[in-house]
Amino acid sequence: MRLYVDEDVARVVAVSLTQTHDVFYVESSAARSRTDAWHLRQASIESRVLITLNHKDFRFLHRVWTSMRLFAPIHTRHGGILTATRAPKSQEPWLAALESMLTGDEDLAGRLLVWHPASNEWREDDWRPDD
Repeated sequence: MRLYVDEDVARVVAVSLTQTHDVFYVESSAARSRTDAWHLRQASIESRVLITLNHKDFRFLHRVWTSMRLFAPIHTRHGGILTATRAPKSQEPWLAALESMLTGDEDLAGRLLVWHPASNEWREDDWRPDD
């Protein structure tokens, strides 16, 4: 899978994901100083799922993008967003949760999925005005 990993994600996670996926890691690029909106747009242009620990900002951006599709200025779904409710204390459970989601058959485009470390489960943001 093609991934866009933002700088909030630990390097060890990004490096580990490169073993099985095509990963662009923001921390290692000139794009590091760009805005969250720029990163989501760029990930979508490149058909990449964005992985971040910046849950609140990307939840907002997901909802704006989804709303804009409803009113037609944006015609495509974003590439998908995987995030968590908080930064994990240990990277291993977060990495295992990501790999589980990424190796499944689900289409992630246009979706925001949030991993809840306490229950070790993914939940989809249920705010979708285009349904």
